[in-house]
Amino acid sequence: LVPVCAGILMVLGGMGYAGVPLGLATSMFVAVAVGVGVDFSIHFRHAYRRHRGTGLDHRGALSRLMAGTGRALRWNTIVLSVGLLVLSLSGLRPNRSLGILLSATLAVCYGTTLLLLPLLMRFERPVAAGQAPGEMR
Repeated sequence: LVPVCAGILMVLGGMGYAGVPLGLATSMFVAVAVGVGVDFSIHFRHAYRRHRGTGLDHRGALSRLMAGTGRALRWNTIVLSVGLLVLSLSGLRPNRSLGILLSATLAVCYGTTLLLLPLLMRFERPVAAGQAPGEMR
């Protein structure tokens, strides 16, 4: 949740700086962004743990992750952001605001995932050999 919360705080700070009022649609984007933005972190962390379980060090796991899952996450961000930008073509102002804010928040959540998670996961213990990445110890 750290990258998602950081991304949402950045967007809310930008809204405050730009003087965008917090209305019904503009306050609703936070709940939707948490639900959709957390997927980036889940996929990122799962792929990282899977690669660490094969014996790779932190840097090797990150480079393998970015070669495979990283591309999928990038395309997921692009498709979701552009898809949500369709709401900005609406004749209703709340729909336009919601589409722009959701699109921006997803792009920021993707960026914060790429910036923060590698730093946070540097201190995570590697998965033991023969243990599934999601399995508890």
